[in-house]
Amino acid sequence: MIRKLKAGLFCTMAASVGLVAADAQSQYVSFLPHRDFATGGNNPSAVAVGDLNGDEIADLVVTNLNSNTVSVLLGRGDGDFEPARTFSVGCTSPQAVALGDFDSDGNPDAVVACSNTTNVAVLFGNGDGSFFSSQLVFAGNSPYAVVVDDFDLDGSDDIAVANRTGQGISVLLGRGDGSFLPARSYFGGMNPTSIASGSFTDKKSVDLVTSNQNSHDVSVFLGDGAGHFQTADNYPVGYGPRSVAVADFNNDGALDVVTANVFQDGIAILLGNGDGSFEWGVRIFRAGNSPAGVAVDDFNGDGVPDVAVGQGSGTTIAVMLGMGNGRFFPFEQFGASGTPASIAVGDFNEDKWPDLVVANSSSNTVSVLINDSGSGARSPGQLLRGATRFTSRRIGR
Repeated sequence: MIRKLKAGLFCTMAASVGLVAADAQSQYVSFLPHRDFATGGNNPSAVAVGDLNGDEIADLVVTNLNSNTVSVLLGRGDGDFEPARTFSVGCTSPQAVALGDFDSDGNPDAVVACSNTTNVAVLFGNGDGSFFSSQLVFAGNSPYAVVVDDFDLDGSDDIAVANRTGQGISVLLGRGDGSFLPARSYFGGMNPTSIASGSFTDKKSVDLVTSNQNSHDVSVFLGDGAGHFQTADNYPVGYGPRSVAVADFNNDGALDVVTANVFQDGIAILLGNGDGSFEWGVRIFRAGNSPAGVAVDDFNGDGVPDVAVGQGSGTTIAVMLGMGNGRFFPFEQFGASGTPASIAVGDFNEDKWPDLVVANSSSNTVSVLINDSGSGARSPGQLLRGATRFTSRRIGR
């Protein structure tokens, strides 16, 4: 299994807003000024983080929507990256990307959602940061977002796709040899634009959630552990949920859902009950202008999951520190470049702090923001950090 950064660290924290807000240090987060790296392609639309060449240093894979390519930027371990290498995807309009090992050779592969087609493209990695071949796999109408996990618990990586005009998802179960079973489709909300996986129940099965931009809700698909999913339950989350992520924001042991609401200038928090259902009633928090991409991690080292969003109508990102009770401190803004929509987390200078990277669609670059919180108000002895930051893709029990 390909490893990636954990989406949130969890610890016991006072439930009272007043008690949490009184801890001034818990509100501290800092990032160095962004550095931009050219992608070598036109209109970068998404970015994924992983170790593509086996050196245990975080690398980047970027989809270039108008060039029909992906770019690979190999990390140097100091916050710098090698010049981008581009590879043809084999389809048009590569919108999103995720990493997995689909042929079980131990080398990271990539799956790309080709949004103006009915296919995803699977690019097989050489283990040196390059790809040796690609194949197109039918995945339904307008694949717009992808996530990789093991949905049938057979040890092989599978793919789930959000089909924007298909108004649902498609699930491709991997055979472990680079091939896939025929896609299974499940109906959800209108115009799903993002998809995430996690365990929303106390079972070992993997579940899915999509953000549905035009029906203003999320669809939750509960898995049975054999690669099948129940009919979706839809929950309103406010206007224009563009992207979705999961974490335990209120420290109750159950996964919650966060969406970036592009039409509402905020994020929405939907609290999970731990049995696959969610509270009816969403919490909205201001998050700057037109938040599009969303990422979750513990950015200030207090053991509580925080949220970062790319502000799709400007040149900034917003970071919102969690209180540990499902609420957040007011957002702080940090600079990026043109139209930072897609956002991801990685440790790019190997200091154990989660850094940020955004794909800038209007400047043909990615911006890397190095987390500088460790040099500020908090001392290393107060931080919950270290090797536990690296874990499997799945988030939950």
